[in-house]
Amino acid sequence: MQIHSEFEPFGIPSGLRATCIYGGADRYPQKKDLRSGCELVIATPGRLIDFLESEDTNLKRVSYLVIDEADKMLDMGFIPQIEKIVEYIRKDRQTLMWSATWPQEVRRLAADLCK
Repeated sequence: MQIHSEFEPFGIPSGLRATCIYGGADRYPQKKDLRSGCELVIATPGRLIDFLESEDTNLKRVSYLVIDEADKMLDMGFIPQIEKIVEYIRKDRQTLMWSATWPQEVRRLAADLCK
């Protein structure tokens, strides 16, 4: 939600639309936002996978993937979900990873995802 609120001052004047999808909130408004189209999707792994598996959205046109807090996601066990999401995204994407620390596990993840 923080990334979404930081994006809005730049996106609105540029005509770029963003949506934030995450668990614990009503799916319908999130689904409606995805279906209406957006240039930026900010998502938690679990909710994004839910939308992908239910075919409410797809990632066929995604060309730029940003993984924020990669070290925390690794610590919390989200790597299988990230790998699953990446399978839905085209292979010629650009990938950017942010991490407060750069432990060996994050380096391995970067090597796997940032090809």
